[in-house]
Amino acid sequence: MQIVSILDFDGTVVYEDVFERLLDEFTREDWRYYDYLVEKGELRLEEAVSKQFDLIKHAGLNALFNASLKYLNLREGFNDFIKYCEDKSIQIVIASAGLSFYIHHLIDQCNLKVKCYCMNVIEKDGSLLLFQPSYDKQRYKNFKQAIVNEYKEKGFFVVYIGDGFNDFWAAIDANLVFAVKNSVLEQKCKESNLTFKSFLKFNEVIEELSKLEY
Repeated sequence: MQIVSILDFDGTVVYEDVFERLLDEFTREDWRYYDYLVEKGELRLEEAVSKQFDLIKHAGLNALFNASLKYLNLREGFNDFIKYCEDKSIQIVIASAGLSFYIHHLIDQCNLKVKCYCMNVIEKDGSLLLFQPSYDKQRYKNFKQAIVNEYKEKGFFVVYIGDGFNDFWAAIDANLVFAVKNSVLEQKCKESNLTFKSFLKFNEVIEELSKLEY
């Protein structure tokens, strides 16, 4: 059985939602309003991220990157989880609405062999540009759901690990779901009677994965 673990980043791989912390730090505007519109179904995740990024891009890449470093604290057991996946030939994919400069920094720092889909920030002529993963907007609610289904269509058993509202659509289509304890995703799964496992440490994820027949 081919297995892929698809992970959210902000609030999942690391404890903090780094993008939100940067929004708190670099803007006084109501960036949460765009999240509210996503939850109401009036805005797509990617549209909300674009509007939120526009509120902070004036700060410049160096300032944003330096500010992000203090929030990049790995969730306990993550390194053990990576090793377990490598030992069991489980593919690892990061699917995040977070920003590439801090996600790629952590990936490089930890020497992770992962595929990453995120919000790619490019500096060009003194300005910051945002490029987002493309997907079929007619079929899927957001790019995370599209990635889950892409792997399922290839015959993978898909494990999805996340914490937020925007992880819910991916979780619906995954074969096995892990939600951070006391998170929005956990609440959404409970409300929808979606089968899932709660966790605080990645060691708990390892324990459940070890029960699968490879």
